[in-house]
Amino acid sequence: MIIRRLSCLLLINSVFITIVAEAQNPPPIELESLLEEIVVSNLEQDVNISILQEELDELRNSPIDINNSTKRELEELRFLSPIQIESILSYIYFNRGLQSVYELQLIEHIDLKTSQLLSEFIKIEPLKGDDLVRKKNHKPFIKQDLSFKVNLPLYEKKGFKEEFLGPNVGHSIRYSLKYNKDILIGFTAKNEIGEPFLSLYNKYGYDFYSFYLEIKNKGILNSLVLGNYRVALGQGLVMGRGFYQSRWESPFIYSHKSAELKKHSSTDAYHYLSGYGLSLRITNRINLLSFSSIRKYDGLISNDTLSSISKTNLHRTEKDFLKQDAAKLLTVGGHLSYSLSGGEIGISALYYKFDKPYYPQIREYSKYGMRGINFYNLGLDYNKFWKGVLVQGEIAVGKEGVATFNKVSYRKNSEAIIQLSHRYYSHDYWAFYAQGIAQGSKIENENGWTLLGELNSIKNTSLTVGADFFSSPWWRYRVSKPSKGVELFLKARHQLSAIHIISIQYRIKNGERDLAASKGEVIHKISTHKIQAKYHTSYKKLITYEMVADGVLFLEKEKPNEYGYALTNRLQLNKISDFFKFSCQFSYHKISSYDARIYAYEKTLPFSFSSNVFTDHGIKLSSISEFIVKEKLFFLIKYGYVKSFNRMKLGNGLDEIENSYKSDFELMFRIKL
Repeated sequence: MIIRRLSCLLLINSVFITIVAEAQNPPPIELESLLEEIVVSNLEQDVNISILQEELDELRNSPIDINNSTKRELEELRFLSPIQIESILSYIYFNRGLQSVYELQLIEHIDLKTSQLLSEFIKIEPLKGDDLVRKKNHKPFIKQDLSFKVNLPLYEKKGFKEEFLGPNVGHSIRYSLKYNKDILIGFTAKNEIGEPFLSLYNKYGYDFYSFYLEIKNKGILNSLVLGNYRVALGQGLVMGRGFYQSRWESPFIYSHKSAELKKHSSTDAYHYLSGYGLSLRITNRINLLSFSSIRKYDGLISNDTLSSISKTNLHRTEKDFLKQDAAKLLTVGGHLSYSLSGGEIGISALYYKFDKPYYPQIREYSKYGMRGINFYNLGLDYNKFWKGVLVQGEIAVGKEGVATFNKVSYRKNSEAIIQLSHRYYSHDYWAFYAQGIAQGSKIENENGWTLLGELNSIKNTSLTVGADFFSSPWWRYRVSKPSKGVELFLKARHQLSAIHIISIQYRIKNGERDLAASKGEVIHKISTHKIQAKYHTSYKKLITYEMVADGVLFLEKEKPNEYGYALTNRLQLNKISDFFKFSCQFSYHKISSYDARIYAYEKTLPFSFSSNVFTDHGIKLSSISEFIVKEKLFFLIKYGYVKSFNRMKLGNGLDEIENSYKSDFELMFRIKL
């Protein structure tokens, strides 16, 4: 049934697709499409990816001058593997630079998809004379970026009638200054809708402030960050702030950097450290990273004991402010790495201590979870590339338990990739900052093998297949016994022509869970089938159109089948005129239950993130209009509309709206100097 409905919807939509001319047009840019894969993958694991969204926005706004780029600059592009970076630098050296983005496909180990991605983040300035060697005496330059964003909902939530202390409007300020490429200064301030401003508990203005100063590439100094920052080490088993990876999207399978220190400029009020971070190049082979942080977390305090930690950082009610800054966390850590020929080995050490004992509520499935007042983690990570083979991994221990992640990848030019990985996270592994590849939302209680392969040798077609076999030695949420499962993945992508791309992917995940209301005495086998078909086209980078059809089928023993489907259309007009850009997205969805929910990607304003989880029968519309007032002055408007056909009210609790529809505006003023 679901297949028939999707087919009908696809047929109806095809009537409205304009076939554009193909001659001499560049290939479509698939950045948004590839980002969608990462977004959906991380949303399913309840991971906030706003940081990744912001990183990509910054990279697009400050493209790399590839002809004068360094290895370190290219490593900022997460989708490039070590061999791809070496191939790019070698090509530039022997060919006296790139003259066009079309040359990217001539570089060894750079496939079509990677070249399309790379073209989004680079600029090409033809070299002159002996400019292959970067001139030392560059004129200093200063770049500034100031933005002010306002959220204006055209509805009122239940909380405004009862408990919210602030106005029905949200707003934020973001400022950054870049002096040359090595000094960055910035701050962010944010107030969510319903939070008081310049009153009550926020007498000094905004609810959340973030500041940073970053100095890079000064002698032995790799990077120094003061203020708020993020650190990612190894494979994320010890420290993984800002560590995002898609299990199935091959351009992002490479996380080859042993240690990463970055400023935190996002409005994300949870995933950051506050204090200092220092990265030093001791010798050509030895690098040292050290950091220290003292920051507060929201949570519940009972009898001078921290019983829970809140990740929302919303402060709209009296109860919210009682949780604010409930506990202080001291964190110190370091990472020492030694560079090998084509690789690196590193060791990590991390110590963190709460100012109050942390004892969350004990449930049977979480009886081995983290508790106490002080904790530590130690890790050993490695990566090595040799003749097309990349091996990398990490082993980590904590106050309790152990975790390890290892993988080997083989890449034959741009024709084929095969990867095998293994992860083992003991049921009692304690790591507050860990973040990495897992079926669950935490790095604990999981054992798994993942096999991934990609074939690009078929003309204009790529094929990706994968299998993930996983098990849990102890209970999980809603699984009252040790459990196991398997997830299978298949994706085919075909480039019909220079500007037309189609793809289809299919996932099936088999697992187990408690029968509702059985108190764990009855456990059923469950199976979730997900299919997605996508069509993507563009015309001279002026117009981009994408149609996405999603379908979900959820099966549980002795229960009716649940299903869901969604059809999404995206249109982007990149340059209607010199002063105006426009994009819009329309989704129709019908979901029978939460088990058949569909995660969907939505384009947002710069430095923003919006997640969609469709769980009902309805539509969603959004549009972004960008007005270029002057060369460096921008005004952006985002409009959103949601309508439910089977619900009389939207949301729940204090977020409930007494209508079956809602709409809102987001306004952004931006100045780039």
